[in-house]
Amino acid sequence: MKKLSIPLLLAVTIMTTVAGAYGPSQNQPVINADISPILGPVSPGYEPDVIWDLIQSVNAQAVTTNLLLGAAYAGGYFWVSGGGTSSAVTTDNKYYRFSPAGVLVDSFAQPTNSGWGWRDLAYDGSYLYAGCEVAQVVAFDPTNGQLVPTMNFPKPASLAICRALAYDPATDHFWSGNFGSNMMEFDRSGNIIWQGSPAPLTSVYGMAWDANYPAGTTLWIHDQGTPGCVFRRFDPVTHIMTTETHNVPLLPGLTSQIAGGSEMSSTYSTSYRVMVGLAQGTPADNFFVLEMESQGAMPTVTVDLVPLVYPITIPASGGSFSFYAFVTNEDSTAGNITLWTGQRLPNGSMVVPMLGPYTVNLTPGTRAWFRGQNVPGSALPGDYMYFGYAGTYPSTIMESDSFAYTKLTTGNGPWVGNWDSFGDGFPGETLEVIPLEHAILSNYPNPFNPTTTIHFTLNVAGNVSLTVYDVNGRQVTTLVNGYRLAGTHDVTFDGSNLASGVYVYTLSVNGRTSAAKMALVK
Repeated sequence: MKKLSIPLLLAVTIMTTVAGAYGPSQNQPVINADISPILGPVSPGYEPDVIWDLIQSVNAQAVTTNLLLGAAYAGGYFWVSGGGTSSAVTTDNKYYRFSPAGVLVDSFAQPTNSGWGWRDLAYDGSYLYAGCEVAQVVAFDPTNGQLVPTMNFPKPASLAICRALAYDPATDHFWSGNFGSNMMEFDRSGNIIWQGSPAPLTSVYGMAWDANYPAGTTLWIHDQGTPGCVFRRFDPVTHIMTTETHNVPLLPGLTSQIAGGSEMSSTYSTSYRVMVGLAQGTPADNFFVLEMESQGAMPTVTVDLVPLVYPITIPASGGSFSFYAFVTNEDSTAGNITLWTGQRLPNGSMVVPMLGPYTVNLTPGTRAWFRGQNVPGSALPGDYMYFGYAGTYPSTIMESDSFAYTKLTTGNGPWVGNWDSFGDGFPGETLEVIPLEHAILSNYPNPFNPTTTIHFTLNVAGNVSLTVYDVNGRQVTTLVNGYRLAGTHDVTFDGSNLASGVYVYTLSVNGRTSAAKMALVK
């Protein structure tokens, strides 16, 4: 593994042409010269002076084996897609994972049917998606690089190459474009929602969705125009290409450059959003980071949805399922985060939100909610995907998790007529919930190997059930099942015969349930 050598300080000039609200006159664009005070690698969290500052540039081709086409930041890593030299050469199509400092971590082989190779990358909060000339948009997990074929979906048949790719979290739609063809908005079934060819696009190669731009929701087009790396602002509501453009300065070590892929990120820094882009340059391909809008300090969070029973099947007459929602603040200080849920229907359409959005002040550590969700008899039969999100609704998904359930065409029972959600309440939710004050639940040590002691304190005596589940909802063991007096109780859990991973333990007392999770690390 070769560590990159990158200049630590470089003065660059970003020529920014802005019209409308950003200039004193609609007819007189303003040219702003700004000197970036530092060029990476830098630690996420460093804040330069203004929007569109260059804060990091990495000569990625110095440590890769092929042409580089797309770039994104997700799952705590930079991801770069690479292609071969022709559609017949597929063995060298790879995608690469870089650390936040720009050091190559590892590489992965693309599927053999990826043609010239993946172009642009887009992030939906759970998976990264890659477009190319083949029929499927391909999904992979940005935390480990593993392909997720179940999340692949078809591109529009009339789109020859899904060269540019962006994701709108509010609609669950994707946007794409190619050289000499229409821009398109489409759903996960490949159905075109809108298409058009707004001027003055030259050669679109990257797209990035920005719902937080001060001038309004924006689709940034990374265009191989003049100069070779230029971001053009497209209004996805009015479908108008504005006159606002932002030119990427010539990156260090390059004599020329043209646009590759691009993607916005809200997780690179807690202070500001960034634009990550790929410059196809001479003599090497680089990825770069530009500072974008500031954002309120949100905690670093993880989201885990754990069904109480899995797999989940709902009869034709309707029913309900229960799950635990764990949200962990990984930071050392409290912060606000917005939570909501949504689901994908069997016909591919997305319903967001199902629950929320609710803003929660998270102290360090894990909060758990025990929730139930009705599925009415009138719901479509087929396979559903239920999502939990954390971030800024609806524009920014910082973290998400999901599980599947199936609505059957058979099965009778009491008719369920609504999509009501119930259980532990969120701040601002109209649902009246009695706080869980009957017991205190914890375990130590956590993580553990191979044993841990679960402590629970009962305020009242009653029938107690203490049960351990794996993250797929399968019951591992029942540690307590019977009457217990009020007071403190300790129970030892032995994981000697279990695999490393996260486990959920639930405490039910007189029909009321609380839960917590523990990690077995061998």
